[in-house]
Amino acid sequence: MYAIGVMSGTSLDGLDIVCIDLHAYEQQQSIQLIASKTVDYDVTFKNQLSEQCHNNSATLANITMMNAYLGKFIGEQVVQFLHENQISPLKVAFISSHGQTIFHEPLGGELEYEIPSTLQIGDISYISEVTRLPIVGDFRTGDMAAGGQGAPLLSYFDANFLHAADVGRAVQNIGGIGNVTYVPSDKQQAVISFDTGPGNVLIDSAIQKLTDGQKKFDHNGEMASEGNINYEAIQEWMNHSYYSMPLPKTTGRELYTVSYVNDLIEQLNGASLEDMLATLTAYTVETIKHSYEKYLPLNQIDEIYINGGGSLNAFMMMLLAQAFPTKKVLPLEVLGVPAVWKEAIAFALFGYQTMLGLPNQLPSATGATREIVMGKVAYCDGNPYVRFEQLRGEL
Repeated sequence: MYAIGVMSGTSLDGLDIVCIDLHAYEQQQSIQLIASKTVDYDVTFKNQLSEQCHNNSATLANITMMNAYLGKFIGEQVVQFLHENQISPLKVAFISSHGQTIFHEPLGGELEYEIPSTLQIGDISYISEVTRLPIVGDFRTGDMAAGGQGAPLLSYFDANFLHAADVGRAVQNIGGIGNVTYVPSDKQQAVISFDTGPGNVLIDSAIQKLTDGQKKFDHNGEMASEGNINYEAIQEWMNHSYYSMPLPKTTGRELYTVSYVNDLIEQLNGASLEDMLATLTAYTVETIKHSYEKYLPLNQIDEIYINGGGSLNAFMMMLLAQAFPTKKVLPLEVLGVPAVWKEAIAFALFGYQTMLGLPNQLPSATGATREIVMGKVAYCDGNPYVRFEQLRGEL
């Protein structure tokens, strides 16, 4: 019995698809990765997605059509993924899709109807119609309806799979946005999780702008490693109000917009591309360091594990090691969890909890008033729960 996890993150780089063996998970509480793939978005598609994330370029018509198109696209990519890896759809219990976040407002506004809300596109009915499989999706809205911020959701995965009885751990995701989960050694202590600030979003946006789209990211941090860091600029940027907000807190592209990146580049006027990338990378690391010092019991953290695209950036990993000289700073792979695929794997397991009717978020991290079962289910060919239980019964 397999589950497919699908993730499209804030970096807008592409679609991560994984297949995990639920039999291994049910029997051994272990993660067995059967197959994985990243489908890169071409420049045109990425730009179209990006337009839906900004008020000055999004329209109701385009959001509606992109919601349907992305669902169709996800379905087609999963069908191809199953074919390439010779995985029978009959063995797939469900597909769990995070969708693409285009708007996230964790606090709401002043008017009565301006309540905390979020929107992920990639309609699950379209995915189901293309794949003819059950789909679980739209996770974050459930947590927000229960008073949470709809993020960071990976704290549930971290607390359940990465706990160690003898050491305190911080699990730092560096995708488009950065977020951390503090997993204390004592299970009686509260897990703490929140967004630390930018992940790769500023670096990626800057290099794409400054190279006229010829480069999408700084491979391995090679260009940044050749630059000089402007520490004065970083200290000024750290005065942003987000870095002093109380917990729980989350952020996204709504804060780290194209205009925000342009302002940072303007302040570094005259600097080389390498210097700009070095400074933006160091800024990301500084937001992480500041967050740990301000919100976490740093003296109880022995190990820091990095996942997401940032774990592949050697320059960023070097700066992180320098920022925490008394801690072990390691990629998540050393714990047996593929760092690049962690989010897609986590959402596959969130979908599993949804199908079982079990809670799959952590109120202490999101701020929700209670544990709830996140996720909605679509299945165009019948009863998804009956099909799920039939597959489980065959184990």
